[in-house]
Amino acid sequence: MMAVLDDLVITTLAAACNIERAQLSPETGLDEIGLDSMSLVALVAQLEALYGCQFESEQVLGLFEARRIRDVVLLVGRVVGMGCLVEPA
Repeated sequence: MMAVLDDLVITTLAAACNIERAQLSPETGLDEIGLDSMSLVALVAQLEALYGCQFESEQVLGLFEARRIRDVVLLVGRVVGMGCLVEPA
């Protein structure tokens, strides 16, 4: 299931940063792709809608401290709870 979340986060970040999805991996640095606060907020909104979860303000702040895409995936995984994660429709 982590692969599903990896793919969703990478695909969303690629679109938000106008970068080819193939250029990104979990180890890509967020500074390398020019990620801004609006892109992170858009990612949170999409994930909340898709998985029916709610990010607390401290969790959103944690995203701003992330350094790599992998850090974002791990934080998102904790929020949505991998035990109840289902593939999006």
